[in-house]
Amino acid sequence: MIKEVHVFIERGGDDRLMREIVQALHPEFLQQPGLRLVRHDVPDWPGEPFTMAAIQLRLQGNIVLTTGNCLVQDGSAYGKRLYLVMLKN
Repeated sequence: MIKEVHVFIERGGDDRLMREIVQALHPEFLQQPGLRLVRHDVPDWPGEPFTMAAIQLRLQGNIVLTTGNCLVQDGSAYGKRLYLVMLKN
């Protein structure tokens, strides 16, 4: 089960955009009680999104990403690149 979704958005966005992205990609998440959605604005898109996400989450929330504690998904919407990190319970 997923407990948190971190949405990294190229050149930023707002919470409405973040919710639209999650609704389009994983509508079941919005029905999950207690799920935490967190938006991260990324001014300069990196060559390696997982590394960028791992560093940012470690610095901001003391979260250590591993290949075992999360799922990741990349994509694009509204002309912006996206990177989702879905933390497991």
